[in-house]
Amino acid sequence: MIPVPEAATIEAPRPSGRVVRDLLRVPGFLTTLFLNLTYLWIVAALFNTLVPLFAHDEIGMSTSAIGAMFAVGVAAEFLILFPAGALADRYGRRVVMLPSLAALVIMIVLLGTSTSALTLTLLLAVLAFCTGFAGVPPAAMLSDIVPSEQSGRGVGAFRFCGDIGFFLGPLIAGAASKSFGFDAAFAITAVVPAIAMLLTLRTGETLRQPVHS
Repeated sequence: MIPVPEAATIEAPRPSGRVVRDLLRVPGFLTTLFLNLTYLWIVAALFNTLVPLFAHDEIGMSTSAIGAMFAVGVAAEFLILFPAGALADRYGRRVVMLPSLAALVIMIVLLGTSTSALTLTLLLAVLAFCTGFAGVPPAAMLSDIVPSEQSGRGVGAFRFCGDIGFFLGPLIAGAASKSFGFDAAFAITAVVPAIAMLLTLRTGETLRQPVHS
């Protein structure tokens, strides 16, 4: 008689709600989610909304001049992305994240004080330089802390929070500029990276140091 092999035991998947709760208990996970929200908030609220409106309505820049200004900003951010990643890998995520967030808060407020196209372009270039630094560590932090078997859900939550920032940024920035003026709108926009900086201060370093034998 030929023996019948035992049926393979298939482990039932864990409920999604339980996995999410487990991820929320991972140190630094909530901070990482908020950092991604902050980055896309800045992209949508500033680059896509406030800066073009401010440049046109307050400075009187033409459409082509605004486009040239953004080209300078994109180039500034592009140049810093690889060095920012190298610094984050070598010295840690917080070392890159904290100064960039502090600089972002200052630069966002300063943007609203611009009185000429040249000043606005220079400030936007510095702001883009800062966003280049601030945009790199969050994804690296996510990779540091999320267990490999939960990486899909971790990335989903990461993207979801980024979309929230991208969605709310233009709504709040646009409403603030219409109701309170550009100075207040820039200041309100700076609140989100300020909160992100406080959360990062309370979060330990996520970079795993290599074990030397």
